[in-house]
Amino acid sequence: MKVNLVTLRRATVLAEKIEAMQGELNALLSGQTVTRKGRKSVSKAGRFTDAQRAKISAGLKAKWAERKAAKAAPAPLPLP
Repeated sequence: MKVNLVTLRRATVLAEKIEAMQGELNALLSGQTVTRKGRKSVSKAGRFTDAQRAKISAGLKAKWAERKAAKAAPAPLPLP
């Protein structure tokens, strides 16, 4: 059997497609999602909702404001 360059390239492309499909099948069976580029994406269970992000943001802003206020207010000087 003679293998020329065109046939070898087609075989390589086909082998890469098979590998990508096997990876996609493995990810599907394990519960992960895979984008078309082959990269794994985070499942919905691992994300924060908008309300959760807002709550975290508000808490951090309050914490930072409290620390900034503590730094800005100088300690009262003792009376002689």
